[in-house]
Amino acid sequence: MFSSKSTRGKWVWAFVDLLVVIIGVYIAFLIQSSAADKKDQKEQEKVFTALKFELEEFRLQMPGMSSYVDGKVEEYLATQRSGNYSNFTDWRFIQPQYSYQIIEYAISIQNSEIVDFELYDALQKLYKEIKKLEHTESLIMEVSMRYQSIPNGLSKSDPLYQLTWANNFDNFQRFITFMNDRARILQAVADESRSALPIINEKLGPEKTKEIETQFILSNAKRVENEDQAVAFAKMIFPNFTEEEVRQLYKQATDPNASE
Repeated sequence: MFSSKSTRGKWVWAFVDLLVVIIGVYIAFLIQSSAADKKDQKEQEKVFTALKFELEEFRLQMPGMSSYVDGKVEEYLATQRSGNYSNFTDWRFIQPQYSYQIIEYAISIQNSEIVDFELYDALQKLYKEIKKLEHTESLIMEVSMRYQSIPNGLSKSDPLYQLTWANNFDNFQRFITFMNDRARILQAVADESRSALPIINEKLGPEKTKEIETQFILSNAKRVENEDQAVAFAKMIFPNFTEEEVRQLYKQATDPNASE
């Protein structure tokens, strides 16, 4: 028969063994949780980095495209007011026109640790405008395909001439309407991108944000004609960069021998 002292000793060792198992499980859980957190952080950084590149492209390119379309609309309206129409068959929008795969991906993972409601709401508004833009462009293409050439030498009094001319003029009016819509939506895409970017920048943090903006300036440096234009362009889109920083980046992008 065991003594009470021996029994207590066994209970102590049993408790120690159980405590070691619990501690081991807890440590394993912490390691696994830490690894999962690191994986989530890497995924989050990848998503936000790709989102920033997509939205910066929209923010910078769409206003210029909108202004160009506005100018064309004014030309078309002047032609329409004179009682004529232009050949509007040369507008084609082969899909995909725009890169927004990361926006779609980010929207699909709403309620995750990566995309919260604030970002989801901002991206949804942007996505809505992009889809409206694509729909408008498909309508422009549809109307442009209705244009009919009038055979050479056909008399203006000929019923075929009059019917074809009337159909072209009616479709020209529709074409102008859709082109005007496109100009407005292009600007809306830029505006929604501009609204969403501060949310993404905050999530990336100032250091990573500036790193991405540096890459953006480098990749766009050859779009300008000279260093002064590069400074003006960069200061307009990223005012947190100094003139000296931009000049150095421009040299780095355009001169392989420039020091970084």
